[in-house]
Amino acid sequence: MASIDPYQYIIVEHQYSHRFTVTVIKATNVTKGTFGDMLDTPDPYVELFISSVPDGRKRTKHFNNDINPVWNESFEFVLDPNQDNILEITLMDANYVMDETLGTTTFQISSLLPGEKKRGSIYI
Repeated sequence: MASIDPYQYIIVEHQYSHRFTVTVIKATNVTKGTFGDMLDTPDPYVELFISSVPDGRKRTKHFNNDINPVWNESFEFVLDPNQDNILEITLMDANYVMDETLGTTTFQISSLLPGEKKRGSIYI
């Protein structure tokens, strides 16, 4: 058994954090544009990204050939309240070679108070 040096000390830093939960419910009338829709029906999924968070990239499952997907998936992030936390929401189209971005928007997380729940629609 190792001996403990009585003159050794350890500094422990306490840091507050907030749990932030996002639920992606559904999308309606997902489109790739007039020309894109004629070539292929979208295979949509949503990607969530907060750059200030470790493991800050999450994504829903994708649906093949569905313009009205219903995900109802929840994702949790642990936020540092001292950071400027911005949620980037991106609607993607899954493809075999390379996924395509259909639209992106951002949400300023600091506009919410701790414990506040907000439900709304985001148009991309």
